[in-house]
Amino acid sequence: MILMVSCNFGEALQDALEKAVWSYSDKGEAEINLNYQALLSDTYKGTFQWNITVNEAETDTSYSLKYYADKSGETKKEKYVCEKDGVTLTRIIIDDVHYYINETAKTVSTTLTQEFNTNATSILYAIKFGIVDLEDDESQPLWTFLSKAESKTVTNSAGTEEDTVEYQYTSVEDTYSTMSTHMYVTFRKIITPVIVRLYYEVYSNDVLSKTVTVYPSYNIGEEVADTTFTIPTAEDGYTVS
Repeated sequence: MILMVSCNFGEALQDALEKAVWSYSDKGEAEINLNYQALLSDTYKGTFQWNITVNEAETDTSYSLKYYADKSGETKKEKYVCEKDGVTLTRIIIDDVHYYINETAKTVSTTLTQEFNTNATSILYAIKFGIVDLEDDESQPLWTFLSKAESKTVTNSAGTEEDTVEYQYTSVEDTYSTMSTHMYVTFRKIITPVIVRLYYEVYSNDVLSKTVTVYPSYNIGEEVADTTFTIPTAEDGYTVS
């Protein structure tokens, strides 16, 4: 009898946890900051991924960027893996020394090539659109809150529709700027506030010029180890220069 009650309680608790939804604040600042607290830590050890689609001039450009970091020790290590147009480019940074690795062509270099110079734009896009900063380093606002939707259906990273909580913001611009951006931050309806999608509309002279869709995630199914930052050699079949 006790065992049966215990099992029923466990099932009820599990069901309650699965149905529990975070009590989202009016403007979303705390929830946004909570999502990036670990990633922006000076001692972060872990992974992150952005799947990004940019629509500009009716042309879609899509790519994924995986980020690996181990800042927990004396030696700081970072790794960016960008998959775009069938090419995989990896940038490994160990104590400010940069290694540029073309996984598709199997080349390794410590010299910045045009290929990786162009690829830097993909990384900058991930940082600009994939990490939400509501204030600058001097605590001045970068975004103005507009609205909160308690129920908004969006397409998630798996391609299925999901009911979410969504916050809308508009960028703070200089007085004479002709640019403006609307940002939509959508959260999953679960017990912890997890960002499902970031969506941006970029306007020039009040005309929509570009949209950016970002799916951010900590969970990429990989762990960070010393081997994560191993530089390929000629013995691995790479051309080293």
